[in-house]
Amino acid sequence: MEVTSINSNNKLILGLLSAVSILLIVRYFHNKSKTNSENISDNINESETENILSPKSIVIGDSQSIFISNNNSIAKIIGTEETEKNLWKSGIDLNWLEKAVEKYPISENVKNVVVSIGANGGYNPKENIAGLLTSLKRTFPNSKFYVVKGSWGWGNIKSVTESRVNTYYDIFKKLGVTVILTPIGKTSNPHTNLPVYKVIGKEIEKAIN
Repeated sequence: MEVTSINSNNKLILGLLSAVSILLIVRYFHNKSKTNSENISDNINESETENILSPKSIVIGDSQSIFISNNNSIAKIIGTEETEKNLWKSGIDLNWLEKAVEKYPISENVKNVVVSIGANGGYNPKENIAGLLTSLKRTFPNSKFYVVKGSWGWGNIKSVTESRVNTYYDIFKKLGVTVILTPIGKTSNPHTNLPVYKVIGKEIEKAIN
C-alpha cells in the first residue's frame, strides 16, 4: 500500500511539472511574438511621426520667418520657438544662421528651403553668403533654395536704400538661389502681419510648385 501511494504521488508530481513546463514554454513564445510585434509597431509609428514632424519645405532665418511661414501653405518654420535648433530667431545675422545650419542634422527629406536674412546685417555684401550656401547644400543636399528680400526704413537700416538691398540679393542669385521678387520693403515696422507677406507667400507657392 505504501509503495502504491508513493508511485501515485510521483506520477502526480511529474504530471504537474510537465503541465507547468508546457505553460512556461507557451508563455515564452507568446511574449516573444508580442515583443516583436510591438517593436515593429513602434518602428512604424516613429517613422510616421518623423514624416509628420519633418516638413519637406521649410522657412529659416530672422524674425520675418514667422510671417513668411504663416502666409504661405507650403514652406513652414520648423518650430515656433525662436532657437538655433529651429533655424530661426529675431535679431540674427547671416553668420549666426550659417553656424546654425552647420550644426543641424543632414536632412535629405527637405526639398525646399526659404531663407529670410540680410536686414540685421545691414545688407552687407561682404557677408559670407557663399559660405551660407555651402552649409545649406551640405545640410539639405536634395533641396532647392529661395531667399526673400527683406525690409528697410526702420531701426539701424532706416537709411538703407532699395538699391543696396537689391545688390545684396543679386549675390544670392549669382550663386544659384531663386530670389523671390517682391521685397518686404520699406516700412516702419516689419514685425507685424503686413499685407505684403501674403503677396510674398503666393510667390513662394508659385515658385515651389
